[in-house]
Amino acid sequence: MKNIIFIITSLLLTAVQLYAVNDTWIGHRYAVEVTFFESREKNVNPPSPNSLSMPDYPIELAKELITGVAVLSFSIDEHGSIYDIKVASADHESFAESAKKVIEKWSFTPARNAITGKNVPMKMKCRFSFNLSEKTDEEEAQRP
Repeated sequence: MKNIIFIITSLLLTAVQLYAVNDTWIGHRYAVEVTFFESREKNVNPPSPNSLSMPDYPIELAKELITGVAVLSFSIDEHGSIYDIKVASADHESFAESAKKVIEKWSFTPARNAITGKNVPMKMKCRFSFNLSEKTDEEEAQRP
């Protein structure tokens, strides 16, 4: 069961957070939080996601109760295609691999210059937080 919650905030950088919870491991709940950051260029409307999916929590790390973060950057061209995916940092290589695989599946409507109306490329950065927590007795009792 996956629940995805969207939280949008506007700062000098625009941050969009996605939060997915999945309780497939007995006794533990896992969550992956994804935060997008795009540069706020003057007169440029940022790209908007057409389809986003959440990364899988690496099974080998979940079994060992390992949590961590991966930060990746990528570019979106004037057609909405993603390219130049790079790992900026990762607490574990498996977190980076999971994040990179999901970014490759995403699609966006490209950024647009508000004055000319032309699509423009834009760089993005995403922070993926992989977290685990113990289930409460009440949650465990509700399992089928």
